[in-house]
Amino acid sequence: MEALDIENQIEESREESEKAHFTSFYDWFYVILIFLICIPLIACDFYFALNRKTQECLAQEMPFGISLKIYLVVRGFVTIFSSWFLFSSTFFSMIASADDLKKTNCFCNSIFILVKIFNLIWSIIGSIMFWKYSDKSLCSDKTYNYIYASLIIMFICLFRKK
Repeated sequence: MEALDIENQIEESREESEKAHFTSFYDWFYVILIFLICIPLIACDFYFALNRKTQECLAQEMPFGISLKIYLVVRGFVTIFSSWFLFSSTFFSMIASADDLKKTNCFCNSIFILVKIFNLIWSIIGSIMFWKYSDKSLCSDKTYNYIYASLIIMFICLFRKK
């Protein structure tokens, strides 16, 4: 009878190990996919925000007291923070014990919700600034197309189903 219990425990342990291995692979695949999407957006945010050729377009004063240049720089830093936090939380979830993992998941979910709310508000502000108040004749085609596309990508990312 005890031999059967031990065999069942070994089998359950093996199944849990395989499931954990698959989950960790899935988590890392998701993190790598997010990085592949975020790195070009971060680079382009900083490129357009700091490029002298785009200053006439991005430095326009808006009613909110910020410019599109500041919008892009802040979005770039928030995306860097989000990516770093996603990587750190995924790594920690692989090495944490079950009790630590429950506490950490609650904390991580809270941070991700706050970042998502901030990104939503920031994207709405950026959209209003770009589509309503900016003088698009001052923007080059590249700058206009990048901001237009990045705002749409941001809204798609914010409203996607998990």
